[in-house]
Amino acid sequence: GPSGSGKSTLLNIIGGINKHYSGEILFRNKPIKNLVRGYIPQNLGLLPWKKVRENIFLANKINRHIEISEKEAFEIINELGIADFLDRFPSELSGGQQQRVALARLFVSRPEILLMDEPFSALDTFTAETSRELFLDLWKKRKITTIFTTHNLLEAVKLGKHILIMS
Repeated sequence: GPSGSGKSTLLNIIGGINKHYSGEILFRNKPIKNLVRGYIPQNLGLLPWKKVRENIFLANKINRHIEISEKEAFEIINELGIADFLDRFPSELSGGQQQRVALARLFVSRPEILLMDEPFSALDTFTAETSRELFLDLWKKRKITTIFTTHNLLEAVKLGKHILIMS
């Protein structure tokens, strides 16, 4: 949908960020508030004062119920090619590298639902396509329900199974 159609607002409600709404949101007949949700906002949400390693494992530190083996976490990190960046700050990385850190944090948090708000829109065409392919490779191995917003119809068709057009 176009800017102002409510895409980010919908993700913020599902993600638990916006609590000012009426009604109830269910996922597989369970209230959404009881689920672990992974979220990549438009600005990626990396904390600039924390190193890459701390950014990746942030959700796991906050929510002690998230369990992932070190082997599986580093499998994700290695798949994304960011193992050499773990002791750097986000500002020391390119936009594509920051995107891969955000994807690692998303998958390492083992969410039941992935929420992605135009995650590739700020990247150049080549980096965005590479990031989409990396996301798809990770997703195919884990098959997590994902709600993905975009202005790009081609991206929606490439990544989406069900497409909702908002206006």
